[in-house]
Amino acid sequence: MLKSMRDEMTFFSEQVLRSDVKVLKENMQLALKKIVNGTPFKVFGSAAVMKLADGNTCQIHLSDTGRSRSHFAEISALVVDTSKKVVVRNNFSFSHYLKRRLDKRPDYKDGFYIWDEGGSADWYIAIPDPAEVKHMVLDIVKWAEHFG
Repeated sequence: MLKSMRDEMTFFSEQVLRSDVKVLKENMQLALKKIVNGTPFKVFGSAAVMKLADGNTCQIHLSDTGRSRSHFAEISALVVDTSKKVVVRNNFSFSHYLKRRLDKRPDYKDGFYIWDEGGSADWYIAIPDPAEVKHMVLDIVKWAEHFG
């Protein structure tokens, strides 16, 4: 009987984890759509992809910095060749690019993060200027074009 109870608990835990991961991916997809709006990137699943001139692609993902599974502080960019091999990778930190804030919270000085909590992923407290976010993504486009 213990074995079956343990199996049921393991099954239940795995189902909850799968559900959490699915929600996290859906939320990240929505957050990425906001970030890449008006740029050459198109969102597919939890990544945004842009085709380069030579057939290679640039993929970007929201990346955590080890702080939390749902706390994203940078964009990880990869240039992938036609054989699906990673050519080069770079991380673009929000705090490096984003300086102007649209929120009115001078007490919060912890930088820019996308936080997934409560069923949605969005900027956490500090809300960046959309023009700076677009500038950041366009810098990633320029960087990727050097390899494509």
